[in-house]
Amino acid sequence: MKAIILAAGRGKNLNPLTETRPKPMISICGKPVLEYIIEGLVETGNRDILMVVGHHANSIKQYFERGERFGANIQYIEQEQQTGIGDAVLMTQEKFVPGEHFFLVYADILFESNIFSKTLETFTLKLAPVASITMTPKIHPHYGNVSINDHIGITRIAGDLTAEQAGSFVLAGVFIFDYTLFEHLRKTGGDMSATFDMIVKEQGLSGSIFEDQWIDLGYPWNVLDANHFLMKSYRYAKIASSVKFDGNVIINGPVQIEDGVVISSGAIINGPCYIGRGTYIGNNVLVR
Repeated sequence: MKAIILAAGRGKNLNPLTETRPKPMISICGKPVLEYIIEGLVETGNRDILMVVGHHANSIKQYFERGERFGANIQYIEQEQQTGIGDAVLMTQEKFVPGEHFFLVYADILFESNIFSKTLETFTLKLAPVASITMTPKIHPHYGNVSINDHIGITRIAGDLTAEQAGSFVLAGVFIFDYTLFEHLRKTGGDMSATFDMIVKEQGLSGSIFEDQWIDLGYPWNVLDANHFLMKSYRYAKIASSVKFDGNVIINGPVQIEDGVVISSGAIINGPCYIGRGTYIGNNVLVR
């Protein structure tokens, strides 16, 4: 199954981090967000990827190239003007044929376990359009709040639902659609919200509940949250052979340290912790 990854957005709410890079290239524990997404797709056997790029597109192309290094086959489609998600999806239409199913993935999400595997499992059972949904403690207008019925069928998607209507489910940015998505988008003029409403009413849209931790990188503090929850998954220490310990250094717990790091005497590193390549840690520094 092919996958469309929407990676063209500027991410204005993440300024100044996105002034010099696309939002999906923000580094979390040493890797761009986009790399985690591609790894998850490849892990579930979805290697053919169409990536819509725009803001600082070259940084994505130069890093991932054609995808061979990641076990993927990546084609790029450039959205020069930021004209919305619906238009970005429509740019990929010629790459599909009627009846074909595909993943649609937003490029600003991070997840604890493989969200694509769970979504694919739900699709296999339903053989109908699927949207991954996840729990959040409060209503978030920009996430797409979701109402579901007793069979986990989505009955409404909106940003203005009350807590009683929406419970605590939001769209998780991973979908499986068929070719009719393009037809719906043409009818709505590329309006993604109206297209979702049309699919819910005419085809039905099943929810795939993702129960593990999930983060949408909407604001700078979400970057801190994402690093935190990935580091919590560390179970052991992993220290590159080129790391230089300049004197007595104490390391406690699961710490991952990349190449070219220098740690001076008296430093204490308390895991879970990630230290990226080329870092210098001075005398008597505490990192935790």
